[in-house]
Amino acid sequence: MLVAVLIPVLLLVATMLMEKFETRLLDTRTHRRPVRGPLRLEAAPTRPIAQRHLQSVTEPAPIVLDAGPVRVVDQLLPRAS
Repeated sequence: MLVAVLIPVLLLVATMLMEKFETRLLDTRTHRRPVRGPLRLEAAPTRPIAQRHLQSVTEPAPIVLDAGPVRVVDQLLPRAS
């Protein structure tokens, strides 16, 4: 019964010692740098999106349809194979 109590206590002590070891020797200290103020960014003059879009679209070509009168026939259409 003594062994059943000693093993968890020893594991707890070992864990605490390992944590102290890690924090003292393995953790690196951070180098503090002076904080710089935010940079002022000024936007370049831009045109509205709609205006840019209209200038980028070229004139559409006219659509030419060759349509004429069609003879209406009351017949079945041939089946597609």
